[in-house]
Amino acid sequence: MSVPGGNHTVITGVIGPASGQAVYNRLEINDFMKNSYQFSLYVQALAQLMRAPQSSWVSYFQIAGIHGAPYSAWDGAGSGSFKNSQAFNGYCTHGTVIFPTWHRPYVALLEQEIQKIAISIAGQYTTFQADWMAAAISLRQPYWDWAQTATPPDMIYKDDTLTVPGPPIGQNITLPNPFKFYTFPLPRPQNFVSPFDTAPWSDQTYRQPGSSTEVSRVRPLCQQPGRRQSTISLFLNVKTWGRFSKEAGSKGMGPSLVSLEALHALIHTAFGGLPPNYGHMSLPETAAWDPIFWLHHSQTDRLLSFWLALNSDPTNKDLWIFPSTDAVGTWSVQAGGAIDENTDLTPFYNTSQDNHFWKSSDLRDPPDGLFGYSYPEFEGLDMSNRAAVRTQIQQKLNALYGIKFTVQQWHQFHTATKSDRISAAASGLSIAPSSSAPSHRGTRRPTYHDQPSVPHWSAHITAKKFALGGSFAVLIFLGGPVPDDPGDWRNCDAYVGEYAAFVNSRPQQCANCVRLGIEDVVVGSCVSLNDAIVRRGEVSSLDPEEVVPYLRRELRWRVQGGAGTGSIHPSELEDLEVDISATPLYVDEDEDNFYPMGELKMYHEVTHGRPGGCRHSSSADSE
Repeated sequence: MSVPGGNHTVITGVIGPASGQAVYNRLEINDFMKNSYQFSLYVQALAQLMRAPQSSWVSYFQIAGIHGAPYSAWDGAGSGSFKNSQAFNGYCTHGTVIFPTWHRPYVALLEQEIQKIAISIAGQYTTFQADWMAAAISLRQPYWDWAQTATPPDMIYKDDTLTVPGPPIGQNITLPNPFKFYTFPLPRPQNFVSPFDTAPWSDQTYRQPGSSTEVSRVRPLCQQPGRRQSTISLFLNVKTWGRFSKEAGSKGMGPSLVSLEALHALIHTAFGGLPPNYGHMSLPETAAWDPIFWLHHSQTDRLLSFWLALNSDPTNKDLWIFPSTDAVGTWSVQAGGAIDENTDLTPFYNTSQDNHFWKSSDLRDPPDGLFGYSYPEFEGLDMSNRAAVRTQIQQKLNALYGIKFTVQQWHQFHTATKSDRISAAASGLSIAPSSSAPSHRGTRRPTYHDQPSVPHWSAHITAKKFALGGSFAVLIFLGGPVPDDPGDWRNCDAYVGEYAAFVNSRPQQCANCVRLGIEDVVVGSCVSLNDAIVRRGEVSSLDPEEVVPYLRRELRWRVQGGAGTGSIHPSELEDLEVDISATPLYVDEDEDNFYPMGELKMYHEVTHGRPGGCRHSSSADSE
């Protein structure tokens, strides 16, 4: 074990390829599984890492523990810095502007340790050893692209064991599935919050425990329809680092937008669950113990890379970390100290010496090989040409997530005549653009600044972060009926999407959570409504004069969290506010880049007067 004084574990990233060659890509898990060499090595290496002694700083036990419980300092990090108590109170960065950058070296740490073990395993093969070694050198942490609204491979959450070709000659070996669960070593870890301090939660990680089967609940949660829309909104709407990086803010902060942190929280609650079925992924203090965490945060890092590529103007201060102060202090940040691009990303050492850590300022660029990895969308791009990278990443995101096609669908619905829509509905068809569709020119085309536009309707959700003593969700519905059982909410036809708050259940043990609690922060995000409105086809356009009364009549919301059944009345969630906005998207049929957006306008009257609705009563322009 390393001790203060030097010889710390350094996050260098993975090795390879040879000098002058392009770095290897992290791969989407479905593509990653097609390479039998890499998949076998990863499974074996992760399983071996999970069996490593608790005392090793690079064991799965120690690496996962960095994220929260059991709340012990990692490799002496912070021990030479300010401590506001004798007890260790965590490295948590949730709700801060360094949330995205802190997780970058965190995933790189696991990735480099996986590769070290994989190289050792590759050397044990006596047949095709060169192929095994090449696979180990190019091995990178896979990601699951949950923004495509696809379920992960069955083996992620279904199979208890995996069979892969093992050394020395590639014969089949069967292992406990290291993607599905982690078995805690003996002696069992201490300092876990209930129920994770008792069996069976203290024996291994669980997803959606208490349900009839984990699989039955995880699959529909993974298929949430709103994630792709939220990802689109993240790239279309969010143009400042403060809005992009974190969800926490003060009361009256204005309408909540999609943030990377809020978007990533949807996966935590989808896999972990919400009351009464909390699993390890549900809460920040236990999430990293679930192996899906690493596939998830590799994808989160990928979205960070995209946003950095799209918003790469170094002269625009709004596109990067703005300085703030930590009034309370943490294990490694003094009370009153700065949180900015030069804040230490503890406990991630960049040299073996005491108190030498990576900083956000080291990580501002999209993946450039700093930690030895990149993503397929950046392959072959000249990263020194920011404008060209921005254009090409926009094109790739359009192809990946159908951003332009989605907006064109909205615009086609918006500009089609009511008789056309009724006729299409009677024929079982939907109004959607196609290569043979007629031009919109000559039809009703509302314009802003002399450009055609289509309103983008959103539900904005804010609430007090620590109101319910743990993670919670606010679900949005159009129409009904909405089932009484929270377990059926996401399966009903009226379900549109949700905001999930990823909240520490014992915040007093986390210094950063104490600070957020003292500041009485609210958190939130927004849910896109356009797809649901268009799909239901109960209005003849997306104009406010039609949509506002429709939403006043049909919009509903429910809160899942707290104790008991997990369903609570919206009035019981402190500072809950659901509000509605429309933002014009300027549609240029010949534009190859993203559609520019106009000024957001609030329609407070849609939800005013209802429990958890807007406290204002009339429409208003907003930021």
